[in-house]
Amino acid sequence: RPMPGVDKALRDERAEATRVQQSCAEDGRTLQECNASIRELEAENHSLLLQLAQHEQALVQLRQQHHSTQLSIDQRDRTAEVVMRQMRQSTLADEVALASASSQRRVYAEYPTV
Repeated sequence: RPMPGVDKALRDERAEATRVQQSCAEDGRTLQECNASIRELEAENHSLLLQLAQHEQALVQLRQQHHSTQLSIDQRDRTAEVVMRQMRQSTLADEVALASASSQRRVYAEYPTV
């Protein structure tokens, strides 16, 4: 897949390698010295690519953790909604029972059993 950051890094490294070669030629340095500089740049490039791969892997893990956390939060929210609904139903049932008991007390007070 295209990776603009990697492509740019590779272009930059190639451009730097070209500059080193030109600089070496201008300075009269030996081809061996130029190749050593190029190998150093290639090693640095390889290291950067490894770091990029590690960062991409870490990003994937963070995304998975985020997704998992979001699922957990959603589940907790649903559970809280169920608990709240049950509490409301229980409160309504208590209110109905209280009203019924209160009504029965009034009836018994007004019409005591014979």
